[in-house]
Amino acid sequence: MRTLTLLLTALLAGAALAGCTANDGGDEPPATTTPQASTPAATPTLTPTATPVATPPVTPTTGTSPLDSSTYTIETVGMPTQVKPGTRFNFTMYVNGSLSRESDHVGAHYADNDTVSPPEVPGRRDCEHDDGTFPGVFVVNCTLQNVGTWHVWGHARINDSGELRNWWSATPFQVKVRDYNVTLSNVPTSMQQSNQSFTVTLALAAINGSDNVTSDHIGVHWWNATEPEPTTANSAGLCEHVAGGSVGTYTIACAIANSGVTPTTFYIRGHLRLVDGPSSLSWWSAEHTVQIGPHVGLPI
Repeated sequence: MRTLTLLLTALLAGAALAGCTANDGGDEPPATTTPQASTPAATPTLTPTATPVATPPVTPTTGTSPLDSSTYTIETVGMPTQVKPGTRFNFTMYVNGSLSRESDHVGAHYADNDTVSPPEVPGRRDCEHDDGTFPGVFVVNCTLQNVGTWHVWGHARINDSGELRNWWSATPFQVKVRDYNVTLSNVPTSMQQSNQSFTVTLALAAINGSDNVTSDHIGVHWWNATEPEPTTANSAGLCEHVAGGSVGTYTIACAIANSGVTPTTFYIRGHLRLVDGPSSLSWWSAEHTVQIGPHVGLPI
């Protein structure tokens, strides 16, 4: 009996203990757990094992390098210091540089005034232009039509993908355009003795305002036959020559020797020569004739 009582007591105590464990918060109901959505694993970030190296800039090959004011320099050689109006002359132009490029505009320009900015020169005019490859040596032709002092620049240009690149000679070269009228008068109409002096009048006049400059060669030349293209080299002889201004009037003495036995007709022209540096120019009068008797001692 006593054993049964102990067994019942143990069972009651176990039940009480189980109730306390299920609700240890007193009168509060048990907490409800809300299910949470699972978060997917993040995609791993790839870290490069080495820093990427940028592609180096490509060095332009010959003919594609950028062009600027220092790419080429222009030099002119053999420019005349003086010319006659409308006379075509030429000079040599060097386009110096190391970059090979094609150009369709190589030549020169000129104006009647000097400036440090050739493209802006008032009244700028054109010489002849050609095409070619830079660097190079070019023969430039030019014609100056009007009397005066002209300033000539060598010029090279390249069309660089639609943009015009220009190079000019550092300073312009000065060219004088001069013109004069030479007139011979008071030429004797009677026969003159051989190798005896006679005089003629030589008048020099400026055309269109040509400057009056000093000449050391103003005088008369003579020929044995008519000469449509007189030169000092093809004349048979010369009469007196004097120095003076290219504008003025001079009395020139002349004596022509006739070695023949009969009177002979000789042809004379007045002459003005101007030398300016490397350039020498000549102007001649119209042709005149003079009758010269036979050599002294021979019958006339």
